[in-house]
Amino acid sequence: MKERTVLAITLLLFVVPCARAQELNPQLTEVSNALECLRQRELSQWKRERVEPLTGGKDVLVEFWSLWGRRVKLSFVPAATEALAVSQLQKFAVSTKAKRLEEIGDEAYAWGYSEDITLRKSNLLISVSTISLAQPIMGGLEQSELLAYEREDQRMVNKSFAKILSQLLLDLPAACRPGRPDLYQRF
Repeated sequence: MKERTVLAITLLLFVVPCARAQELNPQLTEVSNALECLRQRELSQWKRERVEPLTGGKDVLVEFWSLWGRRVKLSFVPAATEALAVSQLQKFAVSTKAKRLEEIGDEAYAWGYSEDITLRKSNLLISVSTISLAQPIMGGLEQSELLAYEREDQRMVNKSFAKILSQLLLDLPAACRPGRPDLYQRF
């Protein structure tokens, strides 16, 4: 029974995206446009797929980015105010026993087995979560070594995406401006 539940959740979160178009609020529309500029300018090898959240609505943006056996889920949820976003993130951090991260967003926390990251930039809450099926270049590893490789790969991809998003969100209108320094090259 537990295996079926895990499989169903995995399918819902990472395999079966909804194909319907989604109307976004203006803040999330600006984020989505900036992400597209980022993909075109710096992350063109990544496949970007926007999906409608299970709850629907225009106040949640969910995207999957994939490349070489990695699938990154990005979720963006604006709170009504910055104070509310701070409060929600603090409650989340306490409930998950998350580890505070420095220099990412206004505040950020890593939590869980592969150190998924939840960060806040102003009133916007962002979640970064990776599943990696990337295989090491060299074979001959034990199962425990493969799991450690997979976990470290997920941790590094989470942190890289969180840092890139943190920089992108500093000035969304500049994301598509010609001459803007590359964000990806900084990390």
